[in-house]
Amino acid sequence: NLNKFNFLYLVFAKFLIKQRYFDIHVMGDYPLPFIKDQTLYINQANLINPAIYKYSKSDLLFSLKRLYLSIFLKNTKKIIVQSNFMKKFIKKSYNNLKYKIIIDHNLEFKKLKLHKKNVNKKKIKILYPSSMYNYKNHEIIIHLLKDYVLKNINFYFTCTKKEFEPYKNIRNLYRINYFDNKNLEKIYNQYDAIIFPSLIESLGLPIIEATQMRMPILVSDLPYSKEINSNYIKYFNPKSTKSLYKTIYNLFLNWSIFSKL
Repeated sequence: NLNKFNFLYLVFAKFLIKQRYFDIHVMGDYPLPFIKDQTLYINQANLINPAIYKYSKSDLLFSLKRLYLSIFLKNTKKIIVQSNFMKKFIKKSYNNLKYKIIIDHNLEFKKLKLHKKNVNKKKIKILYPSSMYNYKNHEIIIHLLKDYVLKNINFYFTCTKKEFEPYKNIRNLYRINYFDNKNLEKIYNQYDAIIFPSLIESLGLPIIEATQMRMPILVSDLPYSKEINSNYIKYFNPKSTKSLYKTIYNLFLNWSIFSKL
């Protein structure tokens, strides 16, 4: 019955669009088949071709998703993405498609208060507010803590107890529960800096959030992270623990410098 309903819905929608009664806006990255003149919102950065951007997922699932997208992109009249990075690499990934691509952050932020800096603490706390997907590159932090002794710096992942289980015995590494936007400001103020070593993003919300709060953020030196210019952003090579260590060292060389950020 559900399949029958979906089929009838598509037929009816196609009829209404043909009659110009309304426009179709597809929010979920993939155009509907058999319906022309859609406006498509692409937010999934892993739809970029790995041959164009090496950190995009190359597994079978995303290969099939990219194939589907390439077949049915012809049904779109306009594509909306969140950043110049997405616009450039989506265009290249699909044979320099000629469809109109518009950049629209499509985000509504409440105004965040300035970060409360506390220079009297003995420990520096750095938060990575992210899900635990492989492309989020938590491994760079794991390797950093194994390769270097960071006595006065603790890192925190947002994850479940089950997700944290493989890392529970690593020194200077802790977890907190996932949190929603309502508690974002309160949570961020419990930490001295944000780290964001992700390898691929359509935009990177923590970068925007941290810079709005004027909070130091350590970010992968990659094209997606260059959308925002800020003195609070410190870049490092996301594949080099040495680079990350130097960036942390320079940022927290002494508390007097940090307090003036």
